[in-house]
Amino acid sequence: MRKNKLIAGLGNFGEKYNKTRHNVGFWLLDELAKFHNTQWQQSLKFKADIASIDSENGNIYLIKPRQFMNNNGISIASIISFYKIEPQNIIVAHDELDLPSGTIKLKKGGGNGGHNGLKNIFEHFGNKDFWRLRIGISHPGDKSAVTNYVLSKPDKNQATAITDKISDVIDQNDLLINEEFDKFMRIIH
Repeated sequence: MRKNKLIAGLGNFGEKYNKTRHNVGFWLLDELAKFHNTQWQQSLKFKADIASIDSENGNIYLIKPRQFMNNNGISIASIISFYKIEPQNIIVAHDELDLPSGTIKLKKGGGNGGHNGLKNIFEHFGNKDFWRLRIGISHPGDKSAVTNYVLSKPDKNQATAITDKISDVIDQNDLLINEEFDKFMRIIH
């Protein structure tokens, strides 16, 4: 049975933020779109850039909200509602301070861990039971430094660790698309 799925990347819209740690969800989505040779289209309706992958199991919508992180949930909830996508068919890729750079973990459900993008999704979608692809960016060590840290570019070593791991995800993206999550986690972790 064909069903709609969503892979959303969290980030801040705008050139100024493209290479920042907070936008690693967008980095992953850009690589996924490139791998599947699909083009981004601006959607005024969803306030997002959208691409799609047609798989044998259904359509997979890729979304990068054209808003700031604190409002990403507006775009994501509207596309979920429009295409009637069930929570178990949603993957949200986002930066994770609690993981070392170059680490990726997949988990289902849970809290927001202080992540403003996830908080906003919870607020607008009202369900926490979706998958999260947590992309490690490391922690600056001091809570007061977090905002500047996530809004800045990683150093060369961190950037390489992150992009290398994103490449590993792209190499195994068929497992995500086909919901072989256990196998994906064994390979990626």
